[in-house]
Amino acid sequence: MGASGTKPSLDGAIDADGHILEPPDLWERYLEDKYRDRALRLRTDSDGLEIIEIDGKPSWTGYPGFPGLLGGMGREDLTPSADVTYVGNSPPAAMEVAARVQRMDEEGVRKTILYPTLGLFLCEIRDPDLFTAHCRAYNRWIIEFCSDSGGRLIPIAQISLESDPVEAARELEACVKAGAKGGFFLPFTWKRKSPGHPDYDPIWAKAQELGIPLAIHPTADPGPLDVHKRFDELAQNKPHFNFNWYMDVLVSQGMMQSFVSLFHYGLFDRFPAVKMVVLESQAGWIGYLLD
Repeated sequence: MGASGTKPSLDGAIDADGHILEPPDLWERYLEDKYRDRALRLRTDSDGLEIIEIDGKPSWTGYPGFPGLLGGMGREDLTPSADVTYVGNSPPAAMEVAARVQRMDEEGVRKTILYPTLGLFLCEIRDPDLFTAHCRAYNRWIIEFCSDSGGRLIPIAQISLESDPVEAARELEACVKAGAKGGFFLPFTWKRKSPGHPDYDPIWAKAQELGIPLAIHPTADPGPLDVHKRFDELAQNKPHFNFNWYMDVLVSQGMMQSFVSLFHYGLFDRFPAVKMVVLESQAGWIGYLLD
């Protein structure tokens, strides 16, 4: 707040890490036919609570009732219940183009760079072909969604590090040609290969050729790599587990490991013009990392 108690002006600001709440049936509509019955979707459990289902199984990172809380940022009063649903509790600006642009006007934000919300749960998919198909489906949708915003909403493509890197580079190029302004990937893979590994050079080479940034965005770690495996009583679904504690305090660990791998393999020596973005993982650690 300013000295007078008023909000400081954000006129002309760019929101570099905005999120969208995707339609709950996005992947059922946009996945290729052969993957559609394995789509990420919302279901209701026996207690009437919404759950995220992925590849026919309940999510292990999103507990029952969690989907309904995704639209409640800043609302400490919300608790999981059958009455708190993903769509019902989503503010219009989280799901609708016109409402989002209006909210940006009210806040003085000129452009918003968009990343997924449900799409971050794709980290649970172990089948590389299914994971990659989900990325393609999201990319088609987000580019279409942003196309009606008059350039105010900026789509960023989700790039699969689980698939063939040459295929991923082709997807990145296709998305940029369709309107995406960059790509992002998750910090870990099920094949346990870091993003700096030379096997991923086709992706980095394509990003450099296109002149667009690539970003790392945090998510819950794949099960075997979950930081909570270190302490049994702090594991998910245990009484002392706190999702916000995990995300706010520990999420930067995975991001640091992923980011450092780029230097370990000398990626910026091979691709000196690559633009890199590290998202939503604090920034204080950069100082001692460089030290």
